[in-house]
Amino acid sequence: MNTLDPLLVEGDAALQRGDLLAAERAFGQYAKANPTVPFGQFAMGIVAEIGGNLDLAAARYRQALTISDSVPEIHFNLGNVERARGNFKEARTCFENAARLRVGFEPPIINLVSMLREQGDLKTALTLAKRGAARAAPESPLRKLVAELEALATAPSAPSN
Repeated sequence: MNTLDPLLVEGDAALQRGDLLAAERAFGQYAKANPTVPFGQFAMGIVAEIGGNLDLAAARYRQALTISDSVPEIHFNLGNVERARGNFKEARTCFENAARLRVGFEPPIINLVSMLREQGDLKTALTLAKRGAARAAPESPLRKLVAELEALATAPSAPSN
């Protein structure tokens, strides 16, 4: 076990009790001591996101990705932040990267499909949901999402006035 692991444990414990300053401090110390490891920046991004500072969260996640772009959770979290910031093209890219990096990682597919649905692109949303559901377990939320999208796609349009 790395001697710096206690900093991650300390940061996580602070995060669990809602002490964002202590969490930021512990994760920052970890990031400073381990500049070639993305998890300190990633954890500081989580703290910033929880604290409502989406610009800082995006910057932290991007910094983590410059260290290593092979961690799907970093792409996923950045996608969530970009979606919340209204940067839908960037969010889509992040969700797609997360899903590509870990086959079967459903949350980015669900969030991408939901985002497309909100934007009114039911056709693409349904296609992506079906593709994800084809590999998913029977109890997967993706299967429920496919059923919802199919119902929307076949529902008669509301009459216009």
